[in-house]
Amino acid sequence: MPIEMRLISFSDEEVLDALGVLLKHRGEELPEGAEQSLVHSRDAKGFAVTMLIAQAEDSTYEVCFPHHEALAALLHQAMELNIPMSKDLEKKLDIMDGQLVIRMRTGVVEEEQEGEATAQVA
Repeated sequence: MPIEMRLISFSDEEVLDALGVLLKHRGEELPEGAEQSLVHSRDAKGFAVTMLIAQAEDSTYEVCFPHHEALAALLHQAMELNIPMSKDLEKKLDIMDGQLVIRMRTGVVEEEQEGEATAQVA
């Protein structure tokens, strides 16, 4: 059976927007006027997405999101932007060329590789 694959890439700004919505949903507010940046890194267990928030007076703090939370935030943003995604597609979060991407595919489903987040859209 043929396998169809599709990628949706997100700029750092789009990822920060999606994670900001997730924080608001959790009841956490970002400080007014705080500068935000993004770091994503891989390790043996997968990868994490970290939002760096710089406040006045040279203080910076981090909010770390496991890959499954970042995937959920980006899927929610994609749905808000009316990006068509079949609920039957397997969806995984990955890093390609320094950007976060949602990798979707149909067809034969291989075993999930350790450290990858997978979701189904309801």
